Amino acid sequence: MTRHRGLVKGSTRKIVPQKGSGGARHGSIKAPIFVGGGIAHGPVVRSHAQRLNNKTASLATRVALSTKFAQGNLEVVERAATNSHKTRDLVALLKRHGWKKSVLIIGSDSVTINLRRAAQNIPNVTVLPRYEVNVYDILRHEKLIMSVNSINFLERMFRNDPMKY
Repeated sequence: MTRHRGLVKGSTRKIVPQKGSGGARHGSIKAPIFVGGGIAHGPVVRSHAQRLNNKTASLATRVALSTKFAQGNLEVVERAATNSHKTRDLVALLKRHGWKKSVLIIGSDSVTINLRRAAQNIPNVTVLPRYEVNVYDILRHEKLIMSVNSINFLERMFRNDPMKY
């Protein structure tokens, strides 16, 4: 972060009198012209994040899920979990079903620790709980695997049911 003249440590008293010194007029040692002074037009740290309306984000998620379904890249499983935390077991399961490329697995609220551990060393395989579903991850992965609970959750969420998600 660059320090502007307001952030530089130093006095604000006049350096020399306004008149009679024969030199230029200076008001503060913190001015950018002095060594150790503030930066005149340095970069300012700020967030460039863009906020998306909730309805727009919801629509984008629905469109992304519909696109995956239309392309045949959406698979529904009874529950997204594994009994083992071993990566090789998850790789064997993915190969058995023919899911070779990038895979996004969306499970219920408590995506098992075993599934997360097994997937963390596999490139292009992401495991998310149902409340962390986002458009970026849906579009970034080729195959989408969802549990029945997560589909029911998303249906209620898109319908804006007063029932708790």
